[in-house]
Amino acid sequence: MKRENFFQMLRNVFYPSFHFFSFTFLLIFLHFSIFLLCILSEGVSKETNDFLPITQEALLKFGEKYPYFIIKEQEYWRLLTNPFLTGNFYQLLSIFLTLLIIGSYLEKKLGFLDYFLLFVFTSLSTSIQSASLLDFPNVGGSFFSFGLFGCIFVLAIYYQVLEVRGFLRENEWIERLQFPKKFAKEFQYLLYAMCVIDLLIGLTNRNIDTCGNGLAVFNGCFMGWCLRESEMKGWRIFRRLSPFIIVSGEFITFLLFRNPRIF
Repeated sequence: MKRENFFQMLRNVFYPSFHFFSFTFLLIFLHFSIFLLCILSEGVSKETNDFLPITQEALLKFGEKYPYFIIKEQEYWRLLTNPFLTGNFYQLLSIFLTLLIIGSYLEKKLGFLDYFLLFVFTSLSTSIQSASLLDFPNVGGSFFSFGLFGCIFVLAIYYQVLEVRGFLRENEWIERLQFPKKFAKEFQYLLYAMCVIDLLIGLTNRNIDTCGNGLAVFNGCFMGWCLRESEMKGWRIFRRLSPFIIVSGEFITFLLFRNPRIF
């Protein structure tokens, strides 16, 4: 019998669903590539003691969310690029771990189409909502990470409620979520710890959109509710159309009523 080494054990426990030919790996690659391009373009910021902080000039050049430019200069592409930007290496590392552990798991659980829909809605909707509330520039690299937390928490609560109400047998919620059976509780505690760490990293950097991270959790919860299993007629169509309808309404409202100031 072949014995697994330490790294194989970590993979089997924490990210057994990850593989290189996946949308999750593409997101990780894009985050690291854009981070490297920002550093090569403008260097490292001297205004903070963070590890490898990105300069404001580089963030602005590569598309951070700046409501004034989005509205006055019609730079709508910033709503799309903003979720790929990070303020420093700590944020990049937290995004990497969240995508590696939770992202790869949810991609396998939901399938590519629903997982892609989760990414589009939590990233784009949160960018629009944040740009509607805040005038100053900041980055939303953690939007999808916090959206993943919201989604997986709602799915876990939903299946556990079904178990309490007698619709599922004992511990069947673990099978429905496809958590590692031997480490289901530990995996759940790991998710809580990662959420707290990501939140603390966001609070310690002025370039990180903390308000947007909170909105992303809410959007992730909404998508978790939409992506849950249901026997309701037409549910599959509804859960895939409703996010696009909501984002379209948010974008139109943003264009019509937003009048941002420049900083």
